Amino acid sequence: WLKNGERIEVDDSKYTFTCDKGLYQLMIHNLDVRDDAEYTVMADNRFGEDSCKARLTVIPHPVMEET
Repeated sequence: WLKNGERIEVDDSKYTFTCDKGLYQLMIHNLDVRDDAEYTVMADNRFGEDSCKARLTVIPHPVMEET
């Protein structure tokens, strides 16, 4: 997995990588605006290689002010 073209290091407190029956998932814990990025998964085997990109846009919750 890549975030904005940089390899994501395994860090149990922030990211979890899972694979189940050919479905690969990146779980992002404690999401915040710093996680707003383009994510890429890359795979290869004896038949070749492929990748897929997705854009994650993080919109922060508005701060509620007491009146």
